[in-house]
Amino acid sequence: MDYKKTQDIGFDSTQQYVHPALMQPQDDVINLLDVWRTLAKRKTLISAVSLIVTLVGIAYATLRPDVYAYSTAIQIGSLFVDGNEKPVEDAKSLVIKLKTLYENTVLKDFYQENPQEKKIGDIDISVPKDSHMIIISSKNPETSAPVYDQLIGKISTTAVNDLNVRIKIFRNQLTEQIADAKKNLELLTIEETELNNRIQSFDKLFKSAPIENGGTTALVLTGLAGQRQQIADEKARLESRLTNKLLDLGLTQDTNVLFPVTRSVEPVGIGKIPVILISLIAGLILGVFTALLWDQIDKTNAQIDTH
Repeated sequence: MDYKKTQDIGFDSTQQYVHPALMQPQDDVINLLDVWRTLAKRKTLISAVSLIVTLVGIAYATLRPDVYAYSTAIQIGSLFVDGNEKPVEDAKSLVIKLKTLYENTVLKDFYQENPQEKKIGDIDISVPKDSHMIIISSKNPETSAPVYDQLIGKISTTAVNDLNVRIKIFRNQLTEQIADAKKNLELLTIEETELNNRIQSFDKLFKSAPIENGGTTALVLTGLAGQRQQIADEKARLESRLTNKLLDLGLTQDTNVLFPVTRSVEPVGIGKIPVILISLIAGLILGVFTALLWDQIDKTNAQIDTH
């Protein structure tokens, strides 16, 4: 009898035992239900906070001025040496110089001429990959367009003028070399003409008295023929050099502004609709957080009152 009772007791106690891990999902469900009840109870508060934040976002998106990109591009000039192209200055090096120019000269002059102006924003100077081009740009409201048009224009004009002075010097050097080559060719042509006349004279002399003047005339003719060959070789070298210099001169390109400072067609940055959507989402999140915090404060106050 006692044995049976012991078995019954053991069976009953085993049947009543539940592992703690099995209780966890139920706790989670209860917690989520509590949160949902809290949010439902505080829906007016959530709606109010969401509405306020959304209205602030709408006001900001509506009142905020549209921002446009203002930009221009500079094509760096090229020098040609024996048919090989070389930029008048490395693009990355030019970017550093232009940034220094903007900070130390352009801005300083602008503030001196316009002391009433507020702080000017940044101007970006960059190089597109694998190019000999400089992009100068800035993002600002349309009301600031005249200021940035002036600043960007001054930077680009200064860069173009500076580089083109160096290209002009290079062209002048090429022009002098071409003129020297042409002059030397003219002198060689005159010398060649005179030499041909002498050869013809000795040739006539040799034909008129081949026996008497044969040996001497032959030696002279051989020497003159060698001189004529030297002149021909020198003329060929000069003509080749002249052709190369003329080609280099024709291919050398100035530094140019590809287009004036231009405003982007569409505003840049975050548009009005994304700002409103972000404010709506932020309002909902802030509303939920406020509701949970408010409920927790109420519970804490209730416990304090109870004690």
